[in-house]
Amino acid sequence: EPSMDWYPLFNSLRIAAISSAIVFFAGIFAARYVAGLPKWLKGVLDVILTLPMVLPPTVVGYFLLLIFGAKRPVGMLLDSIGLRFVMTWQGGIIAAAVVAFPLMYRTARGAFESFDKNLIYSARTLGLSERFIFWRIQLPCCRQGIIAGTVLAFARALGEYGATSMLIGYTPGRTATIATSVYQYWRINDEKSALIWVLINLAISAAVLLSLLRNHSTATLALSGCSISATLQVCVRRNAFHILLLKLRPCSQMASSNGMSLPAGAESISPIRTPSAPYCSIRPMGSGELPRDLLILRPSL
Repeated sequence: EPSMDWYPLFNSLRIAAISSAIVFFAGIFAARYVAGLPKWLKGVLDVILTLPMVLPPTVVGYFLLLIFGAKRPVGMLLDSIGLRFVMTWQGGIIAAAVVAFPLMYRTARGAFESFDKNLIYSARTLGLSERFIFWRIQLPCCRQGIIAGTVLAFARALGEYGATSMLIGYTPGRTATIATSVYQYWRINDEKSALIWVLINLAISAAVLLSLLRNHSTATLALSGCSISATLQVCVRRNAFHILLLKLRPCSQMASSNGMSLPAGAESISPIRTPSAPYCSIRPMGSGELPRDLLILRPSL
């Protein structure tokens, strides 16, 4: 009896891992960019970026063939520089990434939109850069959604069949994946081999989903390193960096008693000293770009 060919497992894991890495960065970038756009433009881009999730995978594969086919302009251009995505395992990365992208995009965007914008406004008043705010504050706070999107994208890429079979086909030892191997073994009545690959796929998919559920069950409503008290709404601490959001109340008398004068346009001020630095909470008058009831500044004390 011939030994079992494990190439489909290696190829599937390779394609899923690389495509998940691509989708991870592309999905986060797209989600962050689209979340800040006007509502009408956001709706248009949502439809375009989510289409691969609702279209049949074979239709997605057909569109990819129209783009990367050997007789198409893009395909001929890529072929002239030595890149081919039709009937090669590299094409499987493209197919899996396109199909899995909407899962990462939608999950990441939901996480970004549910993020408390007051943390961003407060960080800006402390003079922090947008890059620092995104990588050190927003992304860690949204990590549960990001992890969930990444795991789901990996699982979707691992089980991709329709677009993959259209673009790279099935060639043993070259483009075979778990999904295409199941179909090919079933087609030639090799039930045993097909069942083995089905069980392998089930085991990997179950492990991936269990890791997602485990990550979700260990998550807490409080952010990592935060302390919540009757005075504070939220405290985010990252590398000795603090943002304090106070439940504001009229406190002009407190400001006067502490020898602090109200800045122009301020309605009230609440001084507070933390172990690392002094902070004050200022309630501005009228409306502005920042929320009317919350503005956090670090005074020069």
